[in-house]
Parts: sequence; structure tokens; C-alpha cells
Amino acid sequence: MAEEKKETKNDEIVEAEEKGDEKAEEKAEEKKAESEENTEVKQEVKVEVKEEPIKVKVERKRRRDDVLETALLDDDQLPPLKRKFEDETPPVKFFRASKMPSSAGYECPFLDQINRRILDFDNRKLCSETMGSLNVYACLVCGKYFQGRTRGTPAYSHALKSSHKMYIHLADSRIFCLPEDYEIKDATLGDIKHNLHPTFTGEEIKNLDVTASYSHALDGNDFLPGVLGFNDIADSHWCNSVVQGLLKVQPLRNFFIKKENYEKVTDSELVHKFGELVRKYHNPRGFKNHISPHELLQAVLDRSQKRFEVGKNCDPLDFMSWFLHALHEDLGGSKKKGTIISDVFQGQVRADTTEIPGKPFQLHEYKHIPFMHLLLDLPEMPLFKDGHQEKFIPQCSLTDLLNKFDGNKFEAQKDGAKRFFRLSKLPKYLIVSFRRFTEGVFSVEKNTTIVNCVIKGLDLNLYTIKPEDYRAPLNQLEVPALKAKLKKLKGNPNKHVEKGDFVQAVIDCKRKTLRKKKKKFDLIANVIHYGHYKQGTNKSFAFNQANQQWYDMHDLHVEETIPQLVSVAESYIQIWKRR
Repeated sequence: MAEEKKETKNDEIVEAEEKGDEKAEEKAEEKKAESEENTEVKQEVKVEVKEEPIKVKVERKRRRDDVLETALLDDDQLPPLKRKFEDETPPVKFFRASKMPSSAGYECPFLDQINRRILDFDNRKLCSETMGSLNVYACLVCGKYFQGRTRGTPAYSHALKSSHKMYIHLADSRIFCLPEDYEIKDATLGDIKHNLHPTFTGEEIKNLDVTASYSHALDGNDFLPGVLGFNDIADSHWCNSVVQGLLKVQPLRNFFIKKENYEKVTDSELVHKFGELVRKYHNPRGFKNHISPHELLQAVLDRSQKRFEVGKNCDPLDFMSWFLHALHEDLGGSKKKGTIISDVFQGQVRADTTEIPGKPFQLHEYKHIPFMHLLLDLPEMPLFKDGHQEKFIPQCSLTDLLNKFDGNKFEAQKDGAKRFFRLSKLPKYLIVSFRRFTEGVFSVEKNTTIVNCVIKGLDLNLYTIKPEDYRAPLNQLEVPALKAKLKKLKGNPNKHVEKGDFVQAVIDCKRKTLRKKKKKFDLIANVIHYGHYKQGTNKSFAFNQANQQWYDMHDLHVEETIPQLVSVAESYIQIWKRR
């Protein structure tokens, strides 16, 4: 029995072992199947992961190509939405730069980089690398000019290389931080914008000739607005002296100090650069105690077609005559249409021509000649020496030179006729010049005669036309023409019948109008010439109305002087103000 029980147990053990092997094999097969499924899933995941980034790269590449293609197209070929590829469109739309928060312009951490001491906005607005004039920015850290602000432009590259963050647009005065490219809006930067493009209110313009208030420059020196020195750019004293004198003409200054008066003039750099110089000259918040006429000289060079060049010693009288006529033309003026230039400086001389040989009777010709300045002839210089064997300096009076217009002295014409002159219309500001240079056979000779004159109260009544001087030309007119003249003078033509009555009525009306006009003038500027014709130099004496003081101005050199020294210099151009 015991043996049978042992055999049954052994059989059960064998069966159990066989069943365990089968289960183990089933479990192994299940594990193998699961591992195969897992490997397939992993392979599928890897394939999917590999395919997705490839698609993204292709899309990004296509977008970059589209951007580059649009950047190379002209403005006319661009779609409407992509046509604004200039500075008014933020570059983040094209180059995918990170967008800055809206508060960045008010919380810029780089404002301490600005160096106001080196800022100079008087130079030409050209890029220092490309010499381009479109979208030029000034670095507020080093003072240099660069073009553009998007990636690849000189301003952007300069910001990356030098870590200079602050830039101001030289046309619209907007200030940006580069390369982050966001506009800075901070009230503390108003002084920089004002120095770039100064503006004046009506009250400030009125007070220019009333109050004399000194300003403080950043270099520690004080200066008086309206009394500033000019940089001498390669012997440009011929321009500096003339401009210093013209800036003392109040109507001319008030016209050009307001840009609204000539904003419609878009084709004249000369007008706009002169206006910009006038505003900077009277800016009470300037950073410097002097200015540079660099942009004005470049405008003069272009407008005159290199007739007046930088580095070339030019005649100040020739330049002043051309400058006034160029401004008159660029402002839209002509012989019939007036401008601020003709309104301020233009006068009239009546020339009477008589005793023409070969005529059977005496023929009188009356002609009114407009002028911008009166050119007076100096007497010939004596060639003798005094007892001390020194050169004798000749002198003459201004009133003696003005006797040319008294109606008694005449000029002999080439045809033998005689010509008499009278001042028929006095301008608000009278420019008097002297013929100091005469061309000889081998050289240009200078007349060094000193012209003595009063500083205040020059009376021109003796040289102006009188009411009776109108009688002779009026007698040559017919009755209809006399009626028209009388009506123009606000007279009543219906009261008279005879020709003589009409003539007398016109003379009476002329007498009333001449009585109202003042004929006394005060000197406000005197341009001086020293030395020879080409090797000499020019400077100006200018009278400042605000503090009633005369100043000696020679380029950057500006100092107070006394009136007695003004009238004994070698005057070349004088500017007189009518009372």
C-alpha cells in the first residue's frame, strides 16, 4: 500500500511540473508578444517625432524666403500689406524680433548713456558710413550719424558693436533704443529734441528785442541768444559776416524763425537751412555758445552751382546780393510778385535822363529803378605822404557820398546824355555798400578810404524826391492817365476838368503821403573788410536791440565794443533801420 501511494504522488508531481512548464511557456510567449507590441509602438512614435520637425523647418524656410523676396522687390511690386518696409513699420514684423512691452518706452534703463556735451546737430544729416540722407539717426552716446535702425543697417550694427543704445531720428525727433527697437517716451529728453528742431511761441518772438537773458552752455560758459559766434569753416568769414548782419533785421528774423511761413516751399534747401540757422541762433536752451553754418554753406554751394565754395575767399558784397535775390526767387518772388525780401529791402531810385545829343529837342526820360542795396563810389585815394613819411589815410563823409542822389549831380552816359538820380522810395531797411575794389590791368586794387558816419539819426530827406519833382513827368501824361493816378492815390477825379488841375491834385496827394513817411535811419550792422582783396578777412559790427549794445563779431570771436569804433572802420556793407 505504501508503495502505491508513493507512485501516485510521483505521478501527481510530474503532472504538476508539466502543467507548470506549460504555464511558464504561455507566460513567456505573452511577454514576448508584449515586447514586440511595445517595440512597434516605439518605432511608430519615433517616426512621427521625426516627421513633425521636418515639416516645421520647411515651413519656416519658406516664410524666410518670402520675407527676403519681398525685401528685394521695389515698392510698386510689393503687395499692399507689405509695402511699408520703411522705419514707420516696426522691424519685428519682418525679422521676428521679440516684442517689447508697451511700458518699455517709459522705463528705459539706458537713459544714463546719453552724453549731451558731445551732441552737435549743426552738421549735415548724412550717415557716417554710407553717406546717405534717408532715415538718418544720431547716436546720443558718441554723436555720430548712422542710417536706418533695422537689422543689417549701420545704426543697428553700431548698437551691437559698441553697446550704444540711444538714437534720435534727425527728421522727426523720435528717440529709439537699439537693437531692442522700441520708442522712448520720456519728458527729460525734451531738451535734446528742442536743440535738434527749436520752436518759438509768439510771445517768445516778441521778447527777443525786449529782454536780454543770458543762458548757460554745457561747457560752463554763458551766452546771450542772438549774439553767437560762427565756426570758421575753411575761410568762410565772407558768409559769416554777412549773415551776422542780416540776422539783426527784425522782420527777416521773425519771418524765418517761424517755419509755418515757408512750409509750402518744398524745393529750396536754401530757404529751409537759413530758417533752421535763424532758430538755432536765437535758441535760449542751446547746448553750446556758438553754432556752425555748415548746412547753410552746403545749400549755398548747391544753389549757386559752386559759385560760392567753402575754402574759397569770396566777395561778401557779391555774396549778399546773390543771397537776397536767391531767397526772393525761392520764396516765389519775381519782378511783379513781392516777398519778405522785397518788402524789407527793396527801394526805388528815379533816374532822369536829359540832353541826348542828336535829338531836335530836349527829351526828358523818367525811369524808376528798383534796388536791394545802394552802391556808392568812394573818392580816389591821394598818393602823397605826410611830414612823418607815413601813409596818409583818406577819409570822407557818408553824406558826401549820398550827394549822388540830391538831383543836382549827374552821371555822363556813353551816348553823351546826363543822368540825375533821386530816391523815390525808401525801404524799411536800407543796405548801403561801397565800391572798394577796382580791377586793374594786373591785379585788383583796394580803396582804403574811411567813411565817417553817424550811428543814429541819418537823415535822407535831402536825397528823396520832392512833390514838385513829379510835375515834369506828370505833364507828359494825358488826362485819362492822370485820372487813374489820382484815383489810385485816393483822390476825387470828378472835381477837376483841366489837365493842370489834375496835375496839381496828384502833386497834393503825393505831398500828403511823403509827409507821413519817416526819412531817418539808425545803423544796426556794419560789415568790415581788412587786408587785400583775396588775402583779407571780413568781420561785422552788430547792434543787439535787447540790451542796446554793439558787438564785434569775427567768426567765433564775439566781444562788446563801443560805437565810436564802428564808424571809423573800413566799412564795406552797412545796414540801416528806418525809424
